[in-house]
Amino acid sequence: MVNYRIVVRRGPQPNAAYDLNQDVIMLGRDITNDILINDVEVSRHHLRFSRSLNGYMVEDLGSTNGTFVNGRRVTGAMEIHAGDMIGLGETVTLQVEVLEHARPTTPVRRMAADSPELSQETLSADAVSEIRYTPAPTIHPARATGEALRIFISYRKTNRNRVDAIAQVLHDMGHTVTFDQDILQGQHWWNVIIEQIQQADLIIAMLSPAYLQSEPCHLEYTYAAALNKRVLPIQIEPINYRQMPVELQKIQLVDFKQQNNAAIERLSTALSILPPAMPLPAVMPRVPEAPIPEISKLKDEIINLTIQISADRQRLIAMRLYEMMRGQNADDATMARELLGAMLKRPDITFSTGQMIQDWLNAGRPWWKRLGG
Repeated sequence: MVNYRIVVRRGPQPNAAYDLNQDVIMLGRDITNDILINDVEVSRHHLRFSRSLNGYMVEDLGSTNGTFVNGRRVTGAMEIHAGDMIGLGETVTLQVEVLEHARPTTPVRRMAADSPELSQETLSADAVSEIRYTPAPTIHPARATGEALRIFISYRKTNRNRVDAIAQVLHDMGHTVTFDQDILQGQHWWNVIIEQIQQADLIIAMLSPAYLQSEPCHLEYTYAAALNKRVLPIQIEPINYRQMPVELQKIQLVDFKQQNNAAIERLSTALSILPPAMPLPAVMPRVPEAPIPEISKLKDEIINLTIQISADRQRLIAMRLYEMMRGQNADDATMARELLGAMLKRPDITFSTGQMIQDWLNAGRPWWKRLGG
């Protein structure tokens, strides 16, 4: 007989455990649910667990912030397994565990939502002694490297739930893990990240297509490399290897696309054979500037009427905004069109650049809606 349990790994009441011992179990923020998770990211009726032939299925109930299993959004009923990480929005992470019994016993009563301890009232002493507890697949610290590492994880926010899962594995191995979850409100976020990279013994790059296209991730990796930091690439999604930075292509990837014992063994092995740490360079590299989007920088320049923008600079800004307006990013395209309109209102706008902008903005418009008519 196999019983499933859900454990809170991140969110309110960490380590609170909930047994899945009914055919249908509702989870959400409302007190009418079987499992109550009181967090702003959790909907009133967020998800449903349903018993299946192989165990349990999880199904999102149209929640506002979504349900994710190992980083993949749940769009229908999805089967869960031991070790799976279930994300509720961006602030709550649950882990699936399994209790395997030698013979059928009375199920463990579901614990109260406000109790962090498991109730064993309904288990006999014999039954308790025969339970073989199988938690999520982890590696005991003794099997990890002899060195307790300070690890910084570089990742794209769309992969946050996968980061939580791997961070838990690394923590179970005895390492200290930092990433941007440790940044407090009001702190200068980029300065904190730079400090975390400087103090880290190892940088882990969580590779996904989104990671390879991210400017902040690129800056984090290149700055770490310039500091002679050890870097370990972990692949969490299929990627085009030719898009990887050349230096990362020289390092054997750790395949962690599936979270299972084999993946954890690969990670443990990679950590055990890391090259020796290198000293910091004699001449420290320049700290990269915070990766503020280019369009935000252009906006600040355009709306600042206290400075004079030269004719050549006006033309360069206008042409860059025109490229963005015709690009694939819908948000940037909308903002670029608005900024081109704002440029026309500047008192120092030249006639030629103003005329060029008007032609771009009027393209496709009927004559009575055209600017400058």
